[in-house]
Amino acid sequence: MDKRLIIIGIQEENLVFITEQIKHIIGEFIKIKSITIKDLHYGTIGPHDVVLLSGDVLRELVQPFLSPSCTCMIAKREVNVVNLEEMVKLPAGQHILVVNDHSTDTIETVFSLEQILGEHTYYPYVPNQPLPEIIDYVVTPGEKHLVPKAFRTIIDIGPRVISYETLEDILHHFDLDVSHSLLMNKYIKALVLVSKISAKSAPVPFEDQNQDRTFAHFVTNSPIMKETVDIAQKIASTLLPIHIEGETGVGKKLMAEAIHNESPYQNGLFFTYNCAGKVEELLAVELFGKDEKDKSLQGIVEAANGGTLFLKNLEYLSYDLQGRLLQVLEAKEIQRVNGEATIPVHLRLITSTSLRLSELLEAGKIRTELYSYISPYMIRMPTLQERTADLEALIEMFTTQFQKKELTFSPEVMEVFYKYSWPGNVRELFNVVSYCACTQASLIELKSLPLYFRGHDALEQQHDRDLDEKTIIETIEGHGFLNESIGILEIFKAGKEQHVAYGRTKLIKLLSAKGIHLTDQQLRLRLDILKQLNLLNVRQGRAGTTISVKGEQFLHKVLSAAEKS
Repeated sequence: MDKRLIIIGIQEENLVFITEQIKHIIGEFIKIKSITIKDLHYGTIGPHDVVLLSGDVLRELVQPFLSPSCTCMIAKREVNVVNLEEMVKLPAGQHILVVNDHSTDTIETVFSLEQILGEHTYYPYVPNQPLPEIIDYVVTPGEKHLVPKAFRTIIDIGPRVISYETLEDILHHFDLDVSHSLLMNKYIKALVLVSKISAKSAPVPFEDQNQDRTFAHFVTNSPIMKETVDIAQKIASTLLPIHIEGETGVGKKLMAEAIHNESPYQNGLFFTYNCAGKVEELLAVELFGKDEKDKSLQGIVEAANGGTLFLKNLEYLSYDLQGRLLQVLEAKEIQRVNGEATIPVHLRLITSTSLRLSELLEAGKIRTELYSYISPYMIRMPTLQERTADLEALIEMFTTQFQKKELTFSPEVMEVFYKYSWPGNVRELFNVVSYCACTQASLIELKSLPLYFRGHDALEQQHDRDLDEKTIIETIEGHGFLNESIGILEIFKAGKEQHVAYGRTKLIKLLSAKGIHLTDQQLRLRLDILKQLNLLNVRQGRAGTTISVKGEQFLHKVLSAAEKS
């Protein structure tokens, strides 16, 4: 295998900007491949490849996948000066809060801004810490969704870019002699180009994307997910097209790849193409190719010949392009733009949409003929909220992948995870776990969760709405043991603070020390009532029974009221 530059990042959106910048500058000199940490597996990185990590926090996670002869570099990032026009116009002496998705990245962004526009005072945003008294503007490198809602004067300077110094280091590792003037010209041009691109508009790579993942890669204890995998396994051996429905982040690509690897086309290539966010002209060229003068440019339909083409977000194809795709698939041949040649096409088509195909048909976004062609075999991927029974198994799989088996999540974090809606599904869970794996902590508590995870905020708001103190007391007193219940909650709260779990035998002894004497049956009754009121959580395995956030709030209010009376 030729020596390549492998670029690795956590989030696909940010990785696109880094990759496109480097391709614009040195793509003509070296082979470049980008991959998220989620899709990294053994064999992805060759023994002679040069690996570029988007941040130092990835070093430990990537280490198990590197051979001793592999070179690993950390990308140095800078703000894109092309995007600083609005900041340049600010009068000197502004107080600016800088918001990024990770504390290390925030500090690096502050340092860059101080070097370029040192006439202002910059403050790194730290969640749960007091804000400076004076804030004139908030600046963020493409992370507006993380800015506290109270601020209205926000300047988005776009994602950070690779530094010139990093590019020189890459060229050095590839023994390439590129003049300083040429490299600088390309660097400046790339800054302008990447300031205008989005993650979705990035060119599609015509390379095999098969990572040899099969149905065994679905970790599940959930009945609905087991049924979904079972259906997919049964229809994988057919030659007909398959359609996959499901929200963002549920694992549609993994399902498509698993189907490919257990299908008659498994010896062919596996291509993924995202139809979303691209203009029709670009979609037409990338899917079907084009002829320029005497040179024929291959499209992905032709490139996937003999293998599987996975079309994501099918609804973004125009009616005309849907018709052209159907024509190619039914005729089993693709005609060159100039009409002088046709090429046989034999491939397995797998499509996906985030909405139900029937709804898209009714809305007029899918052609009736194409619907008839792809609808005989359909798979619906369940959301993570529908398969919460898989939460702990998925977390264990991710921590094992990162070789971070010692990483544990506190009971209150698991409570948040179980009650959170997970709009980003398994992908969002992976992002949260990978962030936690990059920290130095072995026990993840609520304060350790990343800034972009909003589950604990939503849960606290829900608890505020649900905490009807009067109703809870009336329910407990209806069984005649309010004092005993308060004693139980106090013990569980103390145990939670000390990271200790208690069985019923130990709990009876601790209650007895408080002057509360209960039989095992009496204790069971009281525990059941507290669980029904959601004051206690019951988890399988190491977490055991623990006081919930709602339970802590109730206990605090009851004890505070008792002190005042």
